[in-house]
Amino acid sequence: MATREITIHFVPVGNKEVPEWSHTHSVPANLIATAHEASSPYQAECNAKAGKNCINCRGSAGIAALTPCSYLHIMNEPFINVLVHSTCGLTMCIKAAKVMMQEVMEEVGEMERDQDVKCESCGERENIKRCAKCKVVGYCGTACQKRGWKKHKKICAQLASAVPFFTHTTHTITTLPVHIQFIVDETNQWEHTHAIPTQLFQNPPAPDSNPLFRANAYETIARYQPECNTRHDPHCSICNAPSTTAILDVAWCLQAASTPHVLVAVVATCDKEECSKGAVAGMEQVWNDVTPGVLNAAKCGCAACGDLVKELKRCDRCKNVQYCGKKCQKQDWAAHKGDCVKVGEGEGDS
Repeated sequence: MATREITIHFVPVGNKEVPEWSHTHSVPANLIATAHEASSPYQAECNAKAGKNCINCRGSAGIAALTPCSYLHIMNEPFINVLVHSTCGLTMCIKAAKVMMQEVMEEVGEMERDQDVKCESCGERENIKRCAKCKVVGYCGTACQKRGWKKHKKICAQLASAVPFFTHTTHTITTLPVHIQFIVDETNQWEHTHAIPTQLFQNPPAPDSNPLFRANAYETIARYQPECNTRHDPHCSICNAPSTTAILDVAWCLQAASTPHVLVAVVATCDKEECSKGAVAGMEQVWNDVTPGVLNAAKCGCAACGDLVKELKRCDRCKNVQYCGKKCQKQDWAAHKGDCVKVGEGEGDS
């Protein structure tokens, strides 16, 4: 079986005494999925380097909880980043560590998606000051900060450690040519090719749910705003008045295509605030209309494992996703069943 060399970067979260470290590991060339399998041989090493105290109960640490972030699908430079959390080994503490890291990733994601930070306690957006330690969450005043501290203190230190992990890597930054496809409707589409750092193609989570990928993509497509303003529909998508601008929304990246595609919805609006808000909500309908055709054209891989194989079979019911076999189809059913609508159902509904 053919194998490929990948680099596994280990990042001890909350333990400043131990620097990041790396290993090179061979995986099957057609794997591109199981980051846990690649990182598990180094469990003993992680146990020793993670830290002295359990991240949850503060007792003596014994077993490290590992959270791999896989970049294995990158063709030229596959690697895995592994967040390492120290735990005492109790099941509840291992689970708590993983839940804690999920909260950390969500908080960092909110920071990247929404630079206009809102108060963590009351939702206010005026006069917000970020937490002095983690620089991620914010509060409108001392009262709200005190009220939110009981919850925030559990992950504050981890947030402070994780932010550098999500905003830079220690290895060389490389770029990957990406097609940025602008879509007004099924007949009005165009694209540009732009280089985006390969490190942002993180899976899992997929690039569309990776806040840094979205932030970078928005920064990239912003240069095309004037062009989109002249090529969108001449009428506001909400009130039908003459349109003045286009709202751009990064939908997702088709990472399994032969050349990755970033899909950008271009929705025409006038100057009214309610129309801008309505346009954002209406973008979901745009993707419902064009996604099946775009997915087919992009030759997306198996919906479960991402592998590109010669004989992919589409879901018999909805025809929108495809699988390399029954095993992957069964594995993906729990996630897919909510979106699986039989072809022809709903037509004519109002």
